[in-house]
Amino acid sequence: HLLLSACLDPEKDPPRPGSGSLLADLWPTCESDFLAALEAPARDTAEPATDSRMPDQRLSRLPAGWQPEPGHRLEWTPRLAPREREIEIEFNWAGTRARRVGTVLHRLLEQVGRVGMENLDETRRERLIRRIPALMQAMGSGREGLETDVEQIRQAFEDTLDSETGQWILSNRHRENACELPVTGILDGQLTNAVIDRTFVDENGTRWIIDYKSGHHAGGNLDAFLAEETDRYRSQLAVYRRLFSQMGETDIKTALYLPRHGALQIAD
Repeated sequence: HLLLSACLDPEKDPPRPGSGSLLADLWPTCESDFLAALEAPARDTAEPATDSRMPDQRLSRLPAGWQPEPGHRLEWTPRLAPREREIEIEFNWAGTRARRVGTVLHRLLEQVGRVGMENLDETRRERLIRRIPALMQAMGSGREGLETDVEQIRQAFEDTLDSETGQWILSNRHRENACELPVTGILDGQLTNAVIDRTFVDENGTRWIIDYKSGHHAGGNLDAFLAEETDRYRSQLAVYRRLFSQMGETDIKTALYLPRHGALQIAD
């Protein structure tokens, strides 16, 4: 049974439902029945309804402190165990500030990738840059260190937009380009979920899978740092490759992009 309750507008004669209400839409077909029920003498609530067409509308007062009986808990176990990541989550070692910087930078790059680098005019670019402090504060950043973090994000973001590599990655001229693309598959008998930061098919038919990493190396030997980052996330990129391979892709390249260094590190 579907039971609907409603109130008529008392200011209208004859009574009618308020405009825009669900009853107003039903009124052409239920007006006569509704008004007839409204005008019928009130029944003794101690007696059940005798008209089988009308639902039992008796009112019952519940005792103080009444609560419904708790139902059975929903117990569900997936048929396949979810695959656990084999690498530590990025920024765990670097702290909350680094995680916030990385998240905001990812979000900005996602916005550009969705509209396409070619469609990013100066006004939209400046609007995104002006949003950086608010995005950081929305994630819980206080005043301490905020100016420094905002400047790091702004610098990395603008360097990416001004570089040939960044413009190529964020172009929407690529076929099948997508940002933050969720992908699911079964690997080694386990249900595997992933979200791809950036992917597209280039002019040569190669599927690129690019993972943004906002890590930064301030010391010497930058090449060694970039190589270590690539090795650190190689297994993660291999999972992405396998997921796309299951969808029939054969020509695949995986890579890390580190916007704070403007480096595209190809993993395979």
